[in-house]
Amino acid sequence: MRRRGWLAFLLVVMLSASAALAGWYLTEGRFTTAPELSSLSKADAERVASKSGLSIDFSDAYSETVARGRVVSSDPGPGTKIEKGSTVHAALSQGPERYPMPKVVGQSQSSAQAAIEKAKLIVGKVSNGFSEHATPGIVLSASEKAGARLKKGTAIDLVVSVGPKPLAITNYQGTPYDAAAAALTNAGFRVVERSRYSNKVGKDLVLNQDPRSGHGSPGDTITLTRSLGSQLVSVPSVQRMPLPAARKAMREAGFKTKVQQVGVNRSGVRYVVYSNPGAQAQAPKGSTVMLYVV
Repeated sequence: MRRRGWLAFLLVVMLSASAALAGWYLTEGRFTTAPELSSLSKADAERVASKSGLSIDFSDAYSETVARGRVVSSDPGPGTKIEKGSTVHAALSQGPERYPMPKVVGQSQSSAQAAIEKAKLIVGKVSNGFSEHATPGIVLSASEKAGARLKKGTAIDLVVSVGPKPLAITNYQGTPYDAAAAALTNAGFRVVERSRYSNKVGKDLVLNQDPRSGHGSPGDTITLTRSLGSQLVSVPSVQRMPLPAARKAMREAGFKTKVQQVGVNRSGVRYVVYSNPGAQAQAPKGSTVMLYVV
């Protein structure tokens, strides 16, 4: 009986120990603590994980501070309770995240913007610039050179052509025609010549300019009208003609008239004695001829 008692007691003790061991294993024994892997090389991280009874899985990540080939972070993080045999996921640095600046100079603005966005960069400030060669809408310059390695989201400023710089138009009316035409040509304009008689603007001066002011582009046309001075015509002979007939002759020749009485005139009879300028003289068309009557 005594022997059976001891056996029973020993069996109880063994069962209790087994239960305690099983409980410990379920709550503590099958777990370990995730190790600190940050800044370790890939090989060192694998060794440390193996010592803790863990496997490790690597993925690529960018880092501005952790050297290429070193662990940036791990999951579960260091100190975390983890079941033995589990896998720790570690992010391995590929160095700073950089993207090459695409070539955008010479492209249209829309094409340049698409290329910048495709390169994981962003379009910054877009401003206008003048160009004698690039048509409007073409990119003249960018804030970064093609091929530069840039951070994701770097803003790229662009200067886009709006064509040639506008040229100021100077008004040369009333100045010597040849000098005005030369000045406008040297400024980049194309000068077209016209001519017309004028009683107000002297011969070989600029009578009219179109356009007179504002701005234009190189190659734009400016029309200059050269004054031919007054148009001279012969004064018709009206001596001994009745005044109405004389005035009509002068009007048809392009003259205005004034009348000056030079003697006692009988009622209803008015004849031209002479004119000033005189007959056959050359006088500006539209000028006034004085008729002297008796």
